[in-house]
Amino acid sequence: MDFAQRLDSLFRRRFCAGGQYARTVRRWRFAFRQLTAEDVEDGIQAAFESVYGNHLDAGRVPETEEALEALINRAIRNKLIDKLRSRIREPLDRFPEDPGDAAEDDDRLFGAFVRIDDELAVKDLLAKIYDRLEEKWQKVVRLMLVGCDPDEIGAQFEQNGYVLRRWVRNRICRILQELAGLGDPMAGDFHGRCCV
Repeated sequence: MDFAQRLDSLFRRRFCAGGQYARTVRRWRFAFRQLTAEDVEDGIQAAFESVYGNHLDAGRVPETEEALEALINRAIRNKLIDKLRSRIREPLDRFPEDPGDAAEDDDRLFGAFVRIDDELAVKDLLAKIYDRLEEKWQKVVRLMLVGCDPDEIGAQFEQNGYVLRRWVRNRICRILQELAGLGDPMAGDFHGRCCV
């Protein structure tokens, strides 16, 4: 059996048999909640195409069916991550960015709060985040929000300002994830757009 037939057999047996495809789409959709069912279906299709295309280019074939299935699952996951990242980048492309900024991810996180229309909901979310931060990180956030650059932030703490900004970003992302887990939809939206 050649590689295309093995892929087809795996797809029919593991993904299509007995309503398995709908369960597979739901499973991946649960893992990537920001994507639609159509996005997940496109990702699955693209993963099979990618695995087959890589086989044609490299000529390497997994020995066992388990290894082939693991390869397909990894390809699906990667394709869905790519789709999620492209959906996240789309709205951000409309806003100008400073190409000289070395901490672009940190600016993207705080810039996301400014671009939302519902100011009261944003203020409420910021208050929740701020209350969960330790005092040191609250001060770093205050300095970032008033426009201090990493060198100025670092001078306040006698540490590397870029590292401080990265640490506070990581802490805020964890808090957003925690709030999203508690059912806050705006926190989930910000986490999906800024922390993935």
